[in-house]
Amino acid sequence: MTEQRNGTRRIYGVDAASVAELRDYFDSFWSDALESFKRAVEQEEGRKK
Repeated sequence: MTEQRNGTRRIYGVDAASVAELRDYFDSFWSDALESFKRAVEQEEGRKK
């Protein structure tokens, strides 16, 4: 995060590299979670047949 003072105000910004790193983490997290969910659904469907 960045901070810039402008008189009595402060202007905050976000570091793009940090946001990209966080995005990569969540993309990986959701990919893993959705893959696990898919396997669970497929196993359940296999039991019903």
